[in-house]
Amino acid sequence: MELKFKKIFEGLNYQFVPEDEILKRIENFKKIVDEKELDVVVVTSKVNNFYFTGTNQEQVLIIFNDKLPVLFVRRDIYRAKLESPLEVEKLNGLKQIKELLEGKKVGLEFNYLTVKEFLKYKNIINGEIFDISDEISKLRQVKSPWEINCMKKAGDIAGKVYMEGLNYLKEGITEIEFGSILFSIAQKTGHEGILRTGSNHFEPVSWHVLSGISGCLHGQYDAPASGIGLSPAFPNSAGFKKIKKHEPIMVDFGITYFGYQVDSTRMFSIGEPEERFSFYYEKSKLIEKEISNELFVGNNCSKVYDKGILKAKELNVYNEFLGVGENKKKFVGHGVGLETSEMPLIAENVNVKIENFSTIAIEPKMVVENLGIIGIENSYVVTSVGLTNLTDFHDDILKC
Repeated sequence: MELKFKKIFEGLNYQFVPEDEILKRIENFKKIVDEKELDVVVVTSKVNNFYFTGTNQEQVLIIFNDKLPVLFVRRDIYRAKLESPLEVEKLNGLKQIKELLEGKKVGLEFNYLTVKEFLKYKNIINGEIFDISDEISKLRQVKSPWEINCMKKAGDIAGKVYMEGLNYLKEGITEIEFGSILFSIAQKTGHEGILRTGSNHFEPVSWHVLSGISGCLHGQYDAPASGIGLSPAFPNSAGFKKIKKHEPIMVDFGITYFGYQVDSTRMFSIGEPEERFSFYYEKSKLIEKEISNELFVGNNCSKVYDKGILKAKELNVYNEFLGVGENKKKFVGHGVGLETSEMPLIAENVNVKIENFSTIAIEPKMVVENLGIIGIENSYVVTSVGLTNLTDFHDDILKC
């Protein structure tokens, strides 16, 4: 079976995470394990399992402080052995790993475990348990050149989605129909289709298309506007509203390549945009430039956020900036990578310094009552030698 998989992969030029990439991540994390004086860490989440192993099967990774890690796989073990450089063993049940954990100081990912799962592990550990979620998040915040290259490719796909999608935009098309066209373009160009997140309250989708008045509707999303959605079961993003001429059409489209995401937003218009539309869009670009100038290693996230607030007030658009009234949001950017929202958060009172090789999406958006939501978003990589835009493509209003 393993040979069969290998032949198929070779025929498709199927790529893998480089072995040295995986081993370096394990090496860096084991330093944290030592600092925390843990005996072992159990990694159960899909996103962190992929990060540390290079494969994404039904699996549990055990990282020891004094020996090589072991990847226990329920299914599919053949793929795991091909995709990961780590030692792989068959997993038949949690009791199988009990002797590795019992009586030990064990790190678990509290952010990802359900209570039921936690209690199962607690039962077999019978020792001290510590939360290791934040430490893994901080490790993932700093990207390697290989990871950044994946994100650059995701950015290239995003640019193609917006430009090709413009050809299909017409009066009377519904938001969800336009979103499905954009999604089709994205997938055939290399978008993996899924946007992962660590939040239990946020279900990200690629087809975030809000036109006109639907951009004034707020909801469960922690965003200036949530959109109409298709039903109360998922009351967010694109709906069956028909898109009209001259109104603002916001497309916030996340792209995933090799597991790594970039976030970007561009504005569309059928015909010439309404005067207020153009006015607020130019203001959003000025605010985005002001904020991006503050993205440098060592700067405080709350100071970056404050700069955006000050610029919005200077431009006399603060009332619309980040939402209206009690629905005004308190963040203007977020880390991006294997998940839609990672560390660091560019928000009010977040006293965290920006690390070298952080990747951050900046999204200054404004809600203009009776008009819609207007804004821009780009994803950047911050290094000690400067800032690079990972979504560096056409950023004027896309008109048809």
